[in-house]
Amino acid sequence: MSFQFSFADSAELELEDDHVSSSPAPQEAQQQPEERVDSDHQQPLARELPFHHLLETLPPSLSYSPISIPLDPSSPSSSQPRPILHLARRDLFDARFQILHDDDDDENDDDGDEQPPHPTADEKTNNNNNTLTRTLHNLKLRDDPATEAAAVGADSDLVPGVYEGGLKTWECAADLIAELHARTSDGRLEFGGGKKVIELGCGTALPSMYVLSQLLSQESPPSAESTIELHLADFNPQVLRLVTLPNLILTWFFSSPAALPFHHEQPTPSDHPTQEAPKSTTTPNKSPEHPGDLELSPALLSAFQEDLAARKIRLRFFSGPWSSLADVLFPPPSSDDADGDGDERRREYDVVLSSETVYSLSTLPSLVDILHVCCTASASASAQHQHQHQHQHQQRAQGEVAQASPPQKTDTLCLVAAKVLYFGVGGGVHSFINAVQSSRKASGGYAHVVRELNVGVGRAVLQTGWSSTSSA
Repeated sequence: MSFQFSFADSAELELEDDHVSSSPAPQEAQQQPEERVDSDHQQPLARELPFHHLLETLPPSLSYSPISIPLDPSSPSSSQPRPILHLARRDLFDARFQILHDDDDDENDDDGDEQPPHPTADEKTNNNNNTLTRTLHNLKLRDDPATEAAAVGADSDLVPGVYEGGLKTWECAADLIAELHARTSDGRLEFGGGKKVIELGCGTALPSMYVLSQLLSQESPPSAESTIELHLADFNPQVLRLVTLPNLILTWFFSSPAALPFHHEQPTPSDHPTQEAPKSTTTPNKSPEHPGDLELSPALLSAFQEDLAARKIRLRFFSGPWSSLADVLFPPPSSDDADGDGDERRREYDVVLSSETVYSLSTLPSLVDILHVCCTASASASAQHQHQHQHQHQQRAQGEVAQASPPQKTDTLCLVAAKVLYFGVGGGVHSFINAVQSSRKASGGYAHVVRELNVGVGRAVLQTGWSSTSSA
């Protein structure tokens, strides 16, 4: 029997071990464990997607459903039930329908036809039966009939080099959230204060949703120089616009006090396009524990952006393969960097997160390389920040007005969540550990298990890093 990434929709976490079949594994599993090179086609280069451009691609509304994530109890000896974190994520059928609708828009633009009205959830579901072919057609990254034919004919939602499964929520993302929550609860980890965070292979971005919810729960206003960077990277740019950004907007809607005025403007579950809903003097409370729809009005999107700006939270989005991502995350200095901003951009991340990204043996080396770069990209920049911190302390001791500077850098926290083995694909926890320890570009690597789950297919969260003597 072989492991297969299922493209089936689900109201809860997709448990891949429940979708084991004898179907052929993706072609990736036949590759040797080295970087895949295609002589006929070059992978697209990584690039940054401007935030405002992604906002312009949003649909008029989002359909969402809750996802429930068990967290660690407050005490190991506690007899209380495990606390549950509820997050609202965009429905997969809703994202698929947007792909179909966007494609229909293109055809209607050519024909001059009138645009159809925004559909109901039932209409979206009815049109969802034949979306695999259209989804892969719209997600392909190069105009190649042969590649497209292979993609749309694959009995899998993993098409190497074309679509890497980012539209679905994979269960290791929940494990990563549980580990983050455990660390924030006992004080080992805190967000804010100028932190720089990235999620690699974000897809539906559940871990980043948790980080954003933590940032939005902070009441103290940010200091003048404490901009918080939250970066999200996925192979497919379409994944970023279809699920990543929508899920962050949903997180803001259910987490920030600034979103409360818009709760009263949202449709209620009783709304129906063909019958008049009974009038009510009370407005039901919106909750991430229940499915619903979110109208993305211009006022709501403006409030979303203004609230992030007021809290000094900066979202950035990147697409493309691991192999060229470092050039975009850490661009070389230019003549415009005379004021020192270039050093700040090249500063390594405080927190690096990744889940379900170690399944492919062929891309493990480039994944390890980008993890290493994100953790150690700026030893010189960190030294500069430490010098600034010491200088600021001296200024205060002498009664001078200290110039604000970023906080002193500590070691990067890098957490990678994965299954012990991805059957039929080849990767897994042990392959990842070996890749980290044997990397030719980054010596001194380590990866040890900090959380382990043995239900179904074994899963683990690993803390990864590199010693100070490792190569850059």
